Amino acid sequence: IAHTGGTDNLERIVEALLEGDRAKTLLYWAQKLNEAKAAEGSRLAKRTVETYATRYNKLQHYLDGKAVPLSQVDHRWAESYLAWLLANRHERNYALKQVQYVKHILAFAEREDAVPKNRLRYFRLGFEQKPIRYLNADEVRRIELARLDDHLRHFADLFLLQCETGLAYADLLRFADYRTEAIHGRLCLLGGRQKSSVVFCIPLSDKAKRLLASL
Repeated sequence: IAHTGGTDNLERIVEALLEGDRAKTLLYWAQKLNEAKAAEGSRLAKRTVETYATRYNKLQHYLDGKAVPLSQVDHRWAESYLAWLLANRHERNYALKQVQYVKHILAFAEREDAVPKNRLRYFRLGFEQKPIRYLNADEVRRIELARLDDHLRHFADLFLLQCETGLAYADLLRFADYRTEAIHGRLCLLGGRQKSSVVFCIPLSDKAKRLLASL
């Protein structure tokens, strides 16, 4: 202790050594990635930042306190993580997005020179491409005329508003941020897309106006 300059200096040395060890772990760089995404501010949609936080929490749960070095995160590790996610009844594409998050972590650490090689660079995810089913006009009309309780009617009207405006469900989650404005004699809905923050201006049909008034 005398050689280190007292207990205070010794504690700082120990903390520095521990910090050096933490800086080599997967969870440490997951946190650094999330901090970098959050720092991008308005350029990145709030929903995307929240998604990164959710991915971090799931990874933390899987690691269960284990300090896994970046050097150990390879194809076998990724397969084990994927198997655990599927065993916990997560849908396959969701599980693959969790593994994709780990790939992002390693790519970020590689850019920061924290790891010489991203061992998951060529790990294939293989997302399942699900066919998109479209409703025809008669099916949409049935939803409009369906006798539903107030709770279900609210969600049915949200869906119908999507049909009229082309907005994604994620966009409706921040509906309070939007506004209506008359532009060149037409009432329009103005706002920003949830995932990209791209500004939109959507002319509203008479049906869309009625739906907006009911929400």
